[in-house]
Amino acid sequence: MVFKKMSTAFAAITAAVVFAAPAEADQWDFVNGLDEQGIYYEDISEIIDVGKRICSNLRQQISPQYAGSPAVSAGYVAKETVIITYAAAHFMCPDQLQTIYDYRDGKIPTQSTPPTRGYS
Repeated sequence: MVFKKMSTAFAAITAAVVFAAPAEADQWDFVNGLDEQGIYYEDISEIIDVGKRICSNLRQQISPQYAGSPAVSAGYVAKETVIITYAAAHFMCPDQLQTIYDYRDGKIPTQSTPPTRGYS
């Protein structure tokens, strides 16, 4: 259910959330971006790890709809997961940001089931 909500939330949230352009990939900018968006986390190293796993999923060409699964596993709801996924791409793996935009714009189809391998 969370993943279905995520697919509908991507367009609205990625259009509304605005981050300054990163000079380079940076985990501290990722954390600051989450702070600015009001995303709560208990352990900074755990949220950084979530961001790294999201980037790994995106680089394995897993749809953004499911690439955010590490955030879901950490207990975040759909809206928070979309923000975390977008922030991870923006700040930690900017080479994958176009994938987020392509998904938002319907260039990457929504998947009905999660991938069966290579997905964390």
